[in-house]
Amino acid sequence: MPRLLVYATALSRLHADLTIVRLKQADVETTQISIVHPKRSRPNSVLCWLNGSSRLRLSSGEFVSVAGLLRLSMRRPQNSEAPGDGLGDRLRRLGLTPAQSEDLEQSLLENRIIVMIEVPCESELPGIFRVLHSVAAENVHAVDLDQIESETGRESRRDRGAMPPLEPALAAHGALA
Repeated sequence: MPRLLVYATALSRLHADLTIVRLKQADVETTQISIVHPKRSRPNSVLCWLNGSSRLRLSSGEFVSVAGLLRLSMRRPQNSEAPGDGLGDRLRRLGLTPAQSEDLEQSLLENRIIVMIEVPCESELPGIFRVLHSVAAENVHAVDLDQIESETGRESRRDRGAMPPLEPALAAHGALA
């Protein structure tokens, strides 16, 4: 069963907090939720419900914070001290395309907040998408974190690409009704 990462953009601290509260009301565990935010836009829910925080550099040189368990997946590997290893590089290692990583960095530079939800079971997708749709979250996407290896060998997460936005697929299955 694939493990998915759903991410969306919140327009403000209040919007991110509302999104987290609605996800919790929909029985999404807070351990599944992570937030990426500019320093000046930390949502209150980061302090209340999410574990830990790490600082990461954007390609522009500015720093953002990653709160929640996803920060552990985005840590720099022990043997890597590459100075160019910023948020975009780490997002690509998780499975996002370069364009998606750049879009997220641009959203952060515009003082927006990224809400990320690790989804262990596909059956949770419609409920999560309904919540994100109900709070008018922007740029909702899903990425398959456990994509099957290609027939020609192992692919790095960076080379795999990402899944398209969820809305068309879930609309076809009645998740928006």
